Amino acid sequence: FRREVRLAARLRHPHVVPPLAAGDADGVLYFTMPFVEGESLRDRLSRDGALSVSEAARLLSDVPDPLAYAHGQGLVHRDATYANIPRHRRPARLARSRPGRPCVVGL
Repeated sequence: FRREVRLAARLRHPHVVPPLAAGDADGVLYFTMPFVEGESLRDRLSRDGALSVSEAARLLSDVPDPLAYAHGQGLVHRDATYANIPRHRRPARLARSRPGRPCVVGL
């Protein structure tokens, strides 16, 4: 756990939300991450239903690259689900990422 958090904290990719801190509270390991203002892909699908093929392709086109980048750095996202793909309104430590584009959290 600690090794993964240290590795994730070193990731520098415009579509990866890195952890801020990690620790141990009474034997419970935890890590914190920046708040990403916006909605997850799961929230969007729940609200609006299925996406058109073109919208799905546009939204998901940014997802493989950060996952491949993390994998190349020795990290594998073990919970890459639509709940962990937020579309942010304002970047929180995602200076190079454009608002409205998906990013990957929970590495």
